[in-house]
Amino acid sequence: CSGLEFAATPYSTQLPDDELGFPDGVAGLLSPDRGLRIQSHYLNVTDKPIEAHVEVKLHLAKPGTVKEHAGILFVVEPSINIAPNSTGVVQHDCGVPYDMNLIKATSHMHKHGTAFSATIAGETVFETNTWDDPKPALFDPVKAVKGKDPLHFECHFTNDSTDTLTFGESAKNNEMCIFVAAFYPIPPGGLTTVDCQK
Repeated sequence: CSGLEFAATPYSTQLPDDELGFPDGVAGLLSPDRGLRIQSHYLNVTDKPIEAHVEVKLHLAKPGTVKEHAGILFVVEPSINIAPNSTGVVQHDCGVPYDMNLIKATSHMHKHGTAFSATIAGETVFETNTWDDPKPALFDPVKAVKGKDPLHFECHFTNDSTDTLTFGESAKNNEMCIFVAAFYPIPPGGLTTVDCQK
C-alpha cells in the first residue's frame, strides 16, 4: 500500500476526532462485494516513536429509510513544481460532473501548504490557512450545485528546502493539492467516488 492510491473512499478526515452525518433519507453506499481498508498517515515531528490509534465506527441505516445514496467528490491536482526556497500557487479548474448536494467540503495538503481555497460557480465553498487538521465546511442545509458548474481550487506553498517540491506521499518532502467533498445523490448505478472533468 502507498499514500498515492486514490480509490473509492466512503469517508476521510484529517481531524483527530471527526464524524460525517447525512441528512434524513441519505446514507453512504457500501457494496457487499467490496472490502474496506483503513489508510492512515502520520508525520512524526519528534525524535521519539509515536503510537497511532485509528478507530472507525459505521452506523447501519434502518431498513426502508434510505432514499438517496451519498458519494465523495475527490479531485487531485498532481502538477506541483515549486522551486527551492520559493513560494508558489498550484491551481485546478474543472466542471462539476453532475447536479449534486454538498454535505461537507475540505482539503488535503502537506506541511508546505500555507493556504487553500475552493469555489464553485464563483462562490467560496471551502478555505483554510492550515495544512494539518483543516476544519471542514459543513453545509446544513446542503449546498446545491449544478453539473458543469466551474470548480476552482488552489493551494499556496512555501518551499523552504533546497529541493524542488513535487507531488508525492511524503508529508515532509512532497506535497499534495486535493479537494474533497461529500455529496448526494450519486447517479443510478454511478460510482461512489467521482472526479471532475477539465
